[in-house]
Amino acid sequence: MTAIPQLCFVSCYTDIHQLAHAPDGTSARQSQGVLSFMLDAEKGLLTSVGAADAGLNPSFLALHPSLDVLYSCTESVVKDGEVWVLGFERLTGRISALAPAASAQGTSTCYLFPSRNERHLLYCNYWSSSVGSLELEDTGAFAACQAPAVEVPSQFRGIAAKPHGTDPHSEHRLRETHAHAIQLDPAHGRLAFVPDLGEDVIKRFIFNPKIGSLEFAGTENVDSMFDRSEVARVGPRYLVFHPKLDVVYVVNELASTVSVHTFSRQVASMVTPENTGIKTLRQLQSVSTIPAGFPRKLNTCSGLMLDPSGELLGVANRGHDSIALYRVNHAAGAVGQLSLLQINHTGGREPRHFAWDATGQFLLACNQNSDELALMRVDRNSGAAVVVQTVRAPSCNFVLPCPPSA
Repeated sequence: MTAIPQLCFVSCYTDIHQLAHAPDGTSARQSQGVLSFMLDAEKGLLTSVGAADAGLNPSFLALHPSLDVLYSCTESVVKDGEVWVLGFERLTGRISALAPAASAQGTSTCYLFPSRNERHLLYCNYWSSSVGSLELEDTGAFAACQAPAVEVPSQFRGIAAKPHGTDPHSEHRLRETHAHAIQLDPAHGRLAFVPDLGEDVIKRFIFNPKIGSLEFAGTENVDSMFDRSEVARVGPRYLVFHPKLDVVYVVNELASTVSVHTFSRQVASMVTPENTGIKTLRQLQSVSTIPAGFPRKLNTCSGLMLDPSGELLGVANRGHDSIALYRVNHAAGAVGQLSLLQINHTGGREPRHFAWDATGQFLLACNQNSDELALMRVDRNSGAAVVVQTVRAPSCNFVLPCPPSA
């Protein structure tokens, strides 16, 4: 039986001079801000099939849980972000604007996450360090009226952010608040986790799925097992919940580590804005994402993703320009902990994001500063991954394979 080609979306920056960091790739044409490709997993081949305008500097992408609708946010330290609504055709890969965009009411919008009831799309603004949710219509379009964004509480609130330039380990970055993601817990869908890279903690918010409100509800600790003698802060960037285990993985951008934590569903159900002192996460392990001897100040982590089976975890390194692959442990006493398999070079520079394909046989890596998307074939036993194809994608920064339809 011939495998059905997988549709994949890639976002590309269209004006790299409006970003917090200073990439040295090429700005894409605005008409090609979001690209679509078909992946033939049998042949190991990517084919370009579409492109669309999605505003200034399209970045994070997210799919509607049940509709053929793609959301894309824009990233700029100068202008408030927008969230675009794109429609797509699974068979052809054609993408086009479907409904008017909505304002994210903050700068450098960097993360999108749909609620379980499909009524809201949560978002996060990195530069202004704020979060919010956009109400969705039945069509996947945005409702006419939207609630204001919510500032992330911080000891650094009021300190103006400065561009990172070419040094992501700049000291000033450690004295600013930078919310980097927002993700709901999978148990109840009511507790939103927001890594604050500048303050070195994970903030929590109570999410009301009926009205889309977010209310601050305390913090979670980050990688306490890491020796901070080489870098002062770990810089939590993203987190991912294991689909079958009560385990959370946090990628720490500045420390180049992944911290492994247990997640308590019971405690998560007890967190309220008045009961903020309890913790839902308990750390089990800290693992490095780069080889021993490679200077941590020459690297920052970017993407973090489990494969479709939940057996392999990948983490992308910018500086070392690689993807580290780990096996998830199921042995008694070490459930959810990680064992390093291999660290694989992506064949290009600055892999800002990556994703697994639906089969778990391939990685797609956005080599941002090389203006290319790399397709890597994975040996699932050894963890070795080799580049089998590269395609041009100027300043590509995010890749999202579309799962097969039911």
